[in-house]
This record gives sequence, C-alpha cells and structure tokens, in this order.
Amino acid sequence: PPYEVEAGLMTAEDPSTARPVPPPGELEGMEVRDASGAPTGRVEDVYVDRETTTIRYVALACDEPGNYRLVPIGVVRVERESVIVALEGEHLSAAPTVARDDAVTREHEGTIATYFRDLHDAGYMRPWAEPPVFGGCSTEGQARPGDPQPIQMMQRKPQPGASV
Repeated sequence: PPYEVEAGLMTAEDPSTARPVPPPGELEGMEVRDASGAPTGRVEDVYVDRETTTIRYVALACDEPGNYRLVPIGVVRVERESVIVALEGEHLSAAPTVARDDAVTREHEGTIATYFRDLHDAGYMRPWAEPPVFGGCSTEGQARPGDPQPIQMMQRKPQPGASV
C-alpha cells in the first residue's frame, strides 16, 4: 500500500523522486533513512567493484565497533540529499556485518545477498528494490561451486591504521 514520509521523501508508488546514484565521494556522509523515512545513520564508506568500477555497497556504521553493515546498492536509492534503504529499520539493523578492515569475500557477499534477497522475497522490501544476486561482482569468469573465486572489491578510502 502507498505510504507517506515526512516532506514527501518517498512513496511506495512514486519512484520519480529518486535521482541517479552520485559518485562515491558524494555518497559518503549522506544521511541514511529506512523505508519509513526514519533516520538510521550516515554512509560511512562506499565499496566499489575494481573490475567494473561500479558501486556495489554502501557501508553503514553499526552498533558493533569496528564493523560495517554493507547494504547492496540495488536496495537503496537517493532522494534529495538522503540515501533511502528499501527496508524498515528493524530489518536493516539485523543485516549481517563485516569488519571494517577485512576484504569482502565471496562468503560475505553470499551472506549479504541471501539476507537481502530473502527479505525481498518475503515482501519486506519496497517494490522498487532490486534483490541482490549471489555470484560475486560479475558473471564473467565465475568459478564453479566450491572453486575459489577472487573478489575484486575495494574500499573507497582506507581506514586509519589499516595496512594498504
């Protein structure tokens, strides 16, 4: 059903208020709101596929020090000066976390994709959200199940004290 958010930020049936996803430098620091419009924090970092240079995740701070909550770019959109996540806050705060200084592995990607895809399939995401697909950064050169698959993921900015 349609819903309204303060100042008309987002409605379930009006994707026209969305604007293109800005470059990583502009995304960082943007306010993040859940699907109801409630503030949930700020974009702390942006993860980009090294091979395709496309944004894969926005990283949100979470209650666990030293961790991020990675949100797939397909389940967010930018409206005005905010990043809107296609989930209510309770589902967002239960999303899997990764250590800030760790590389994103296929295991991380699988866990994140499964979590968000399951919520989408269960009807907990807004209709405009694109569920993440498990399988790494691209379909080119994917390994067979059980074979190692290098992930070409990079954090946009190194964290203080992290080795580069």
